[in-house]
Amino acid sequence: MTTAPKLRARPAAPVPDDAYVLPKHLTRAGPGRGPRVGDMIWDMRPFVPRTARGSAVCDFSAFADAIGMRTAKEYMYSRFRRGIPSSYMSASTVKPMKITWAAQELARCRIVLDNLRDLGIDRLHDVTREHLVMLLDQWKRGPVSTTASLVTTIKQLAAHSPFLHLDELKIRPWPGRTSAAVAGKPPSSDENSTDRIPEHIMAPLLRAAVFYVTVASRDIRAARAEVEALRQEASRKPYAMPGAKEAALSAFVARRRAAGRGIPALPLESAYTRPTAPLVEALSRHRISP
Repeated sequence: MTTAPKLRARPAAPVPDDAYVLPKHLTRAGPGRGPRVGDMIWDMRPFVPRTARGSAVCDFSAFADAIGMRTAKEYMYSRFRRGIPSSYMSASTVKPMKITWAAQELARCRIVLDNLRDLGIDRLHDVTREHLVMLLDQWKRGPVSTTASLVTTIKQLAAHSPFLHLDELKIRPWPGRTSAAVAGKPPSSDENSTDRIPEHIMAPLLRAAVFYVTVASRDIRAARAEVEALRQEASRKPYAMPGAKEAALSAFVARRRAAGRGIPALPLESAYTRPTAPLVEALSRHRISP
C-alpha cells in the first residue's frame, strides 16, 4: 500500500536571525553571501542578474503580525534548502525552490495566511479540514491556475511544517490528490497536445538516425577504438628523437596503404586551414591532410 512520505524531525532550535538565507552553493557567482534571515527585505538579485527585477526580492513588511512574518521566513528558508514532497505523487520530482520563484511563492504564502485570517483563523495550527473547504470555495472563484498554485503552496506549508517553530499546519491538505485535481482542472488528454512534426521534416531525420545506428555506428566505434589505440601507443613511445615523428607518420601511412585504406581528408570548404595539402583527384572534393 502506498503511503504519504514521513516528515523529518523538527530541528532543536529555530533558524537564527544572522543565518544566511541562501545555501552557499547558490551564492558562489555573486558578491558575498546575500541577505540574512533577520532582514525585512531579502534582496537576492545579485545571484540571478539576468532575472526580472522583482522576482528575486522578498519583502516581509506586509505580513499582519510578527508570528506570521516569522513563519513565512522559516518556510522560505526551508524551501531554499529542502525538497520535501507534499504527497507520495510528488516524491520523485520535488526539488528545493529556485531563487527566481521566491517573490511569487512568498506572495502566495501571504495570500494563504491573509485568507485564513479573513476566515477568523490567526494561526496555521488551528486550521481544520472545514477551513480548507471554505478556502477552496473562495479560491475557485478565480482562475483555475491561480487556485492550483495556492493549493500547492498550502500543501508545501504542511510539508515544511516540521521546520516552522512558531506555527505549523497540523493536518495534511487534500492528501492523495494533486493540486490541479483539487483546483478542478480537467485532466489532460492522452494525446500529446504538441503538433506532430511534419513528414517532410521527420522523414530525413529518421533516415539519418537509422543510418547512424545500422551503418555509421560500426565505423564510429572502429574509429574510436583506433584513436584510443594510437593514444596508448603514443604514450608508450615518446617521439623525442630527431625524425622520430616523421618516421612514425610514414609507418602509419604504410600500414594503411598495405591495408588498402586511405588517409583522412579535409572537406574542400576547410582546405584553407591546410593550404599546402595536395588535392587528390579521386577525392575531388577533398584535400589529403599533410
